[in-house]
Parts: sequence; C-alpha cells; structure tokens
Amino acid sequence: MCQQKNGRAERFMRTIMDKAQAMRLEACLPQNQWEFVVAHATHCYNRTPMSRLKWHTPYELLNNKVPIYHTSKSVWFAVPMCTFLKLAALTSFSLKASL
Repeated sequence: MCQQKNGRAERFMRTIMDKAQAMRLEACLPQNQWEFVVAHATHCYNRTPMSRLKWHTPYELLNNKVPIYHTSKSVWFAVPMCTFLKLAALTSFSLKASL
C-alpha cells in the first residue's frame, strides 16, 4: 500500500512540474520565476474537473463551493508579448521557408 501511495504522489508532482515547465516556457518567463509558476500550475490543477472525482474539482471537495473562474489570475499575461517578440524575429524569408 505504501508504494502505491508514493507512486501516486510522485506522478502528481511530475504532472505539476510538467505543467509548470510548459507554462514558464510558453510565457517566456525566466527560471527565477519558477516558484510562482509552480504555484499557478497547482492553482490550475486544483480547479480542473476530474473523472475520478465524478467531474468535480479538488477545490470543490475541499471548500464545498464551485470555484470562480473569471477572477483567476494567470501567468499568461506574458504570452502575447512573448509571441509578438517571436513573430517580430521572423523575416518574410523564414516564413516562406517554413511553409
């Protein structure tokens, strides 16, 4: 039983770390922002419905109320600028080459 619980905890941590890394890279945030990105990944995970919880969120089960999604703060504020900088770096020649 102990190994099964440990395996579940390790998979959970791997899931959070993978989500955080993807968010950090997509938002072009530096490595020193890792703590905040992991906190945001955990925030998102806790507000995601899961089939094993009968499509409820962990937040709902802990707080007995539905999470409010429209007030959630996000690290994605940095994405438009990052995307703009990536696009600005492309020339018309490189765009034609990628097609």
